[in-house]
Amino acid sequence: MKNHEGEIIGVLQLINAQDPATGAVVSFSSADQSLAESLLYKRRLR
Repeated sequence: MKNHEGEIIGVLQLINAQDPATGAVVSFSSADQSLAESLLYKRRLR
């Protein structure tokens, strides 16, 4: 993630999604993917 001056101020790392009931590794949900993409898109606009 970069600020308005192009300086790196943070990163977003997604490792594994887990099923809350079993703890098994699962695919990220559509909602999770949309949230991550929206964060990326907002940072590109600045």
